[in-house]
Amino acid sequence: GGEAMARCRENNYDIIICDYSLGKGKNGQQILEELRFTQSFKHQAIYILVTAETTRSMVFGALEYKPDDYLTKPFTQVLLQSRLDNILLEKQFFEEVFKALDEGDYKAAAHHAAALVDLDKRYRVAAQKLQGQALLQSNQFEQARQLYQSVMEQRRQEWACIGCARALLGLQKWTSAIHVLSELIEHGTENLEVFDCLAEAELALGRNGVAQSILERATVSSAYGILRQINLAEVASANNDYLAAEKAYRRIIKLGLNSCHDSHEHSLGLVRCLLDKEKQQLSTNNDIFKECYSVCHRAKKRYGSEPQVTLQAELVEAKTL
Repeated sequence: GGEAMARCRENNYDIIICDYSLGKGKNGQQILEELRFTQSFKHQAIYILVTAETTRSMVFGALEYKPDDYLTKPFTQVLLQSRLDNILLEKQFFEEVFKALDEGDYKAAAHHAAALVDLDKRYRVAAQKLQGQALLQSNQFEQARQLYQSVMEQRRQEWACIGCARALLGLQKWTSAIHVLSELIEHGTENLEVFDCLAEAELALGRNGVAQSILERATVSSAYGILRQINLAEVASANNDYLAAEKAYRRIIKLGLNSCHDSHEHSLGLVRCLLDKEKQQLSTNNDIFKECYSVCHRAKKRYGSEPQVTLQAELVEAKTL
């Protein structure tokens, strides 16, 4: 994984075919995660994730980062060629849209995508999705809402409902967004973006307990989504639910070992949570303080080059002592 990331930093690849399991270090999902996070992967490029694992949580986690395709081993050369041909044709069709997205010109991307909607029936839905995405990214929430609403009037598709909800969130119409998202859940959606949006709306309305329940439900389906676990830990801590926060922080630290979202704050957050739990006399672990001190020590050792981290860790150590 480390070597793969080094090569990606040195070269702009057109196609990356990556196994999920790469031994020690980053896995295929974490490589895609970092490429997206650092914006070092062009929209025109292709990323195909390959795996022999088919567990629900693993598949959900991988698909959240939206690879261009997902192949389960074993697969044939004919299948790979067919998938690549189809993806390449679509990438070429949307070349101007992807160029604008790479440049961060979301208004231009929305304009180019709108011009392609009626050009080829095969890519009509993809063009609408790209147009909606660009409108949301450029904060044109009302235009995005109108686009998704027009799609929903023709045929109520899940992606359009989610896009409409995101536009409503941008317009701070929390209750309307909740109505759209709740309807999707009632119809049995498995798209975890629905739960993230719903939690965001509930938090905006000050219903933190409801938001926590929603996030907990989503993390059951996708235990590998580190950003959602971080959100859950923060919400649970704010709700003084130290048991839920502790569980989330432990999961974050484990997931963060090779993730670009790793931070010393997660280790120190765990210690603060354990101390608060002990203060409320909810803990029966006699070694709680020893663990807190140990976690702080590991944080200083791992992030010792950053003076602020050392300072924060020592302050938490002092609180522990």
